[in-house]
Amino acid sequence: MKFSYRFIGYIAVLLYIIGIFAVGINALMYADAISKLWKEMPSLFYLSTATNLLGLLAFIGLLLGVTTKTELIYVTNDKDSIQKQEQEAQQDIIEESVHNKETLNKIKQILADKSEKRLQIIEKSLRYACEELEASIGVLYQNQNKTLKMMASYALYQEKTEITAYNFGEGLVGQVAKDAKTIKLSQIPEDYLPIVSGLGKSLPSFVLISPITQNENEVLGVIELASFLDFSDRDIKFLEDVALLLANELKKELVNY
Repeated sequence: MKFSYRFIGYIAVLLYIIGIFAVGINALMYADAISKLWKEMPSLFYLSTATNLLGLLAFIGLLLGVTTKTELIYVTNDKDSIQKQEQEAQQDIIEESVHNKETLNKIKQILADKSEKRLQIIEKSLRYACEELEASIGVLYQNQNKTLKMMASYALYQEKTEITAYNFGEGLVGQVAKDAKTIKLSQIPEDYLPIVSGLGKSLPSFVLISPITQNENEVLGVIELASFLDFSDRDIKFLEDVALLLANELKKELVNY
């Protein structure tokens, strides 16, 4: 149908141009003979009318051809694009969910290993979680009589004067323990621990701090991660799942570190 409209339009344009020339030639032929031109006026009128109609037909044909094609392409592409995006998003969610389950199972295996000391097992689990979330720094604090003491760390650089323990409600770590709620920060204080590499040191861009709880109200510790990359909602859920796994370990006999 689109091809027919356009083809008719092209033919009509061609005939319109021919008609214009024909009208002009007729006008020139009769310009010097008024009486004769008057006699021939009906034929010129019919020719002019036919030419104008052809021009109108050409315009309508081209308009229908272009408009119809544009609308069909737009609707088809828009529908296909939306379906493709939905399928890709659903596939990403499925793949990430499977990957997270595999990672959590790996941490479960690490925690179930009885051949290493418990502190080494917790440090290995923390390192695995940091690598999974691409965190540059990781610290795990244990609640010892309402004091959060650093128990394990990953890639942490500290000066001798820096604090390694917090009371409940003290600092960000203490506040998370007091509220028993996860927080994410994108505005990092200037005195925050830097990320250090062989090329220098720099403040992280994002910080994620999650409580380690049991029975919802009992806070056993806190996990603190820092990264140059943002933490997604699924990253937060993953860290909270890791915290649940670590809760059983922290519930056991206290480890002085």
